[in-house]
Amino acid sequence: MKTNGILIHESDHVVTLTLPVKAGEAVTYIRKGILTQVEAIEDIPQYHKIAVQDIGKGRKIRKYGEEIGEAVSHISAGGWVHVHNLQSSCLADTRQEREETI
Repeated sequence: MKTNGILIHESDHVVTLTLPVKAGEAVTYIRKGILTQVEAIEDIPQYHKIAVQDIGKGRKIRKYGEEIGEAVSHISAGGWVHVHNLQSSCLADTRQEREETI
């Protein structure tokens, strides 16, 4: 079976898609040498992120083994993780720096 997702670091909450997926399609990726799957619950574009586990509102989201932001709403496993439900740590830091200089 071919993979259509890449888990960058073992601690990540998301997988990056190498192909677009439709709701109901399986996303396959390798975790600890084992072929693993999560079912997409919505259409997700190529190169975007899919949650591989439930992520509660307010929880930090990991990619690259690092925190990339915080969930602004609950994200179910198989859900699309993007700007509509993820507040980027980078943007939050930039916003805070701007406020501190005003």
